[in-house]
Amino acid sequence: LHYDTPDGDHEGVFQSLKASLADNGIDLETDIEFTLDLARGQENARTNITRLKEAGVTTIIYYGDPLTPGALTQEATAQNYSPEWILGPNLLMDTAIFARLLDGDQWQHGFGIALTPARTDRAESDAWRIWDWAFGGEPPNNTVAVLEPPLRTIFNGIHLAGPDLNPETFRDAQFRYPITGGVPTAVQVSRGDHGVWPELDWGGSDDLGIIWWDPEAEGPDEVGNDGIGLYRYANGGQRYTIGNMPSSPEEAGLFDVDSSVTIYEELPEGDRAPDYDPPEGFGP
Repeated sequence: LHYDTPDGDHEGVFQSLKASLADNGIDLETDIEFTLDLARGQENARTNITRLKEAGVTTIIYYGDPLTPGALTQEATAQNYSPEWILGPNLLMDTAIFARLLDGDQWQHGFGIALTPARTDRAESDAWRIWDWAFGGEPPNNTVAVLEPPLRTIFNGIHLAGPDLNPETFRDAQFRYPITGGVPTAVQVSRGDHGVWPELDWGGSDDLGIIWWDPEAEGPDEVGNDGIGLYRYANGGQRYTIGNMPSSPEEAGLFDVDSSVTIYEELPEGDRAPDYDPPEGFGP
């Protein structure tokens, strides 16, 4: 079940995913394309779930946005249909804030890939720590973790572009920036040619983790709302680059509660940033 735009912008990505699945012995019983249409969301969900059920599909690979699965999972329960749900390429469906909006009877069978890193106490996040380092105290907005990374990317590019800032020097600056992250609580990020991808990398994010939904885990979502239901990050949130994925569920730590984590209360030692004094005129 895969998302596309009316102009077919995701067709190439989906065909690449489909070919990769086939190369690994996974043939799709059917594939259903959808576009994001909130006005007809429930109607489309009814049609798509009916098609999946009639095709005898027992495992759904979901590739798409964070809003469509709400209607899909509700409709699946309404049709007495209980498949496995594999979370494939997605936007924010690997977050508790959206997963809690789904039908719980369905999503208790949900697992897959996490493009976002393992979670920490919000005060340990990069965005929070940068604000506290520069200004002292709590950021004024609970969406700081979403707002800060794009700004960091922009200013890194401006800084590394040097005195002659133009589109080409900004691009080269992004390509020159060294690989960062790649630890449980920080996505590996690089652009250009760093030997991570077979082709020139324009995207940034290089790795992923493995997660499953625990309907009984308690704690805050990504913006601090307490509730029940959290993702468990397998193998303590370990992240994998292309060509380095685990070869079995056991190696991945999938469904092994003892080796998983929902939220790190303290950063793992290897994930901690060094301490620097803030620039003159900044600081608590």
